[in-house]
Amino acid sequence: MGHVGLITGLAFEAALVLKVSKKMNWGADAPEVRCAGMGGGTGGAGARSAAEALAARGVRGLVSFGLAGGLAPGVAAGTLVVPEQVVTVEGKVWPVDGAWRTEVLAAIDGTLEVAGGALLAGAGMLTTAEAKQAAWRETGAVAADMESTEIAAAAQAVGLRFLVVRAVADEADMALPPAAAAMGPGGKLQMGAVAGSILRHPGQLPALVQLGLKTRRACGALEGALGLMGPEIP
Repeated sequence: MGHVGLITGLAFEAALVLKVSKKMNWGADAPEVRCAGMGGGTGGAGARSAAEALAARGVRGLVSFGLAGGLAPGVAAGTLVVPEQVVTVEGKVWPVDGAWRTEVLAAIDGTLEVAGGALLAGAGMLTTAEAKQAAWRETGAVAADMESTEIAAAAQAVGLRFLVVRAVADEADMALPPAAAAMGPGGKLQMGAVAGSILRHPGQLPALVQLGLKTRRACGALEGALGLMGPEIP
C-alpha cells in the first residue's frame, strides 16, 4: 500500500515515531516523518516544505501527528484525537479522509481511548483554562493544535490524503505554565529559555511537573497507536 508521511510540530514527536519504528523493527517499511516546527513553521512554510519532501518520497498520504490540548470537558490526558475534520476560528473546515480514518479506528479497535469530532487548529497556543473553554464554546472542537490546518493545506497542495492522529497532553481545565512556550522555530525545546522562565517564575514548577507527567501519558498513547496501526498506518 506504500508508505505514509507523518508531519509533526515538535522535534520530540518526530523522534517518538523513529523510536517506535526501531522498537518494532519496521526497517524500510517504517513511515516517513518530518518536523515542520510549531504552527507548521513560519507562515506554514515548514509544513509545505515537509509535505513536498514527503510527496517526493512517494508517500500515499499525510498524517498530522503529535500532541494536542484538550478543549472539551472530560477529555483526559492520554486520549487519542482522531477527528473527522479540522476547523479554524474563522470557520474554515478541512475534512480528513473518511475511509482512511475508519481504517485507523478499526486498527485501534477500542484498545485506546479515542475522541472524534473536530480539532481546532491555527488559533495559537491556548494557555489558560478560560481560553480553552471559550474556544470549545465557539467551535465545539474536542481539542486543539497549532499545525493541522497548515498540514491539511499542504496535503491538498500536493494531492495527498490527509489524516490527524493526536493525543491530549493538557486537559481543558489545565493552564499551561510559562515555560511550556519555550520552543524554538524548529520545534525543539530551548532549555536555556526553560531555565530562565523557571528562575523568573519559580511558582510554576508544580504545574510544569504535572504537564510533564501528562505529556508522558499522551506520548504513551501515541506510541500505542503507532504500534496498533502498523508501519503503513492502514
